[in-house]
Amino acid sequence: MSANKSTVKKLAFQGAPGCFGHLAGHLFCKLKVPELDKLRGESTTDIKYTPCQSYDEVVKAVVTDAVDYGILPLENSSVGMAVRSYELLSNNQIALLADLFMPTRHCLIGLPDTKIENINRVISHPMALKQCRLYLSRQENIEVRP
Repeated sequence: MSANKSTVKKLAFQGAPGCFGHLAGHLFCKLKVPELDKLRGESTTDIKYTPCQSYDEVVKAVVTDAVDYGILPLENSSVGMAVRSYELLSNNQIALLADLFMPTRHCLIGLPDTKIENINRVISHPMALKQCRLYLSRQENIEVRP
């Protein structure tokens, strides 16, 4: 039996470091990469995370072998299916290696001692705003902007 090949893997995700895609990438690497390594006779020694501007860019990185893995959302309990992810999966020759459940939680933040009734504008990522629309719609006089 040959020794495991030691490798550095690259993983692409949409968004900035710390976003849900990045966190899902860390979860994937913790839970799934060891299983994949065992099947391939490899030993991943490090993961390099690659932030991308769009899901299309994530898939392009996988298809062109710029990265080993890409993270895409498939669905969200508050907004449903991630249609673009499914389109990209069906239109490209890539395989779905694993799916993960990742709880998400949004926080409305402000300066110390700020009261909710004094907030007049909320700025966030469009998907986060969509996921929080019910809560935000119950607040009076709040402008919501992506």
